Amino acid sequence: MDNLQNLIPVNLQEATIKLFWEQSQGKQISQDQIILQAVLENVRLMLADELEGPYWEANWAKEDLLIKILDINHHIVGQIKPLTTSFTADFKQNAPKLIDELDRQIKNIVRQN
Repeated sequence: MDNLQNLIPVNLQEATIKLFWEQSQGKQISQDQIILQAVLENVRLMLADELEGPYWEANWAKEDLLIKILDINHHIVGQIKPLTTSFTADFKQNAPKLIDELDRQIKNIVRQN
């Protein structure tokens, strides 16, 4: 792949590939920044998939510790928490498990609203 700009990593190998690509493009970025972007973008994609459209938003409430989910009226309808101490730690330790947990939490939030 020549252009990895749109890659949203779902595991540490993909995060490393994205990191090297971003750095080769002249960006000053760390692996943790790549992982934080990946976590948030994965949540946004899962939300859009679950709602069959981009109706809700996901943003950091506390970077690496808490993601807030906002409905179309910008009201907080839920929060997503990491499995352990932080999203980056979870991603580095077991990214597939984290991705599954994000999906589970999103489904619960959508179901409750």
